[in-house]
Amino acid sequence: MSHLIFTESVKLKPKAGSSDLRGTVSVSGGKLLVYRVTFYVLAVVAAVSIVVIGALVFSLKAFNNGAKEAASIADGAIYMAILAMAILIQVAIIIPGLLMLQPLRLWRVLRAEKNAITPRQRFRGKEDS
Repeated sequence: MSHLIFTESVKLKPKAGSSDLRGTVSVSGGKLLVYRVTFYVLAVVAAVSIVVIGALVFSLKAFNNGAKEAASIADGAIYMAILAMAILIQVAIIIPGLLMLQPLRLWRVLRAEKNAITPRQRFRGKEDS
């Protein structure tokens, strides 16, 4: 009976505020930090799993034949890592080029032009909206 009471009192319950970070000035800064860390952890897990799955898919023929399974898995991991690095290098070249175009500023300028009221519209009585 005492064992049952003990196990019921030790249940894992998330404590309110347990995800709050110490050392951040604002609540939104802490949430942004948690979001970034979560994103990077998930990105690393996804990248590793893609490389592992690609290596296993590459070595399926070796598993079927029963020869050099370890070498085939290693070759597949190397090929998948090279593919991931090539994609990463392409992204590292393309993203700064896109940022040089300043898409946010262009969007803001186009929106300002769309919402601009010309002197003729002002004369005709168009209201600011």
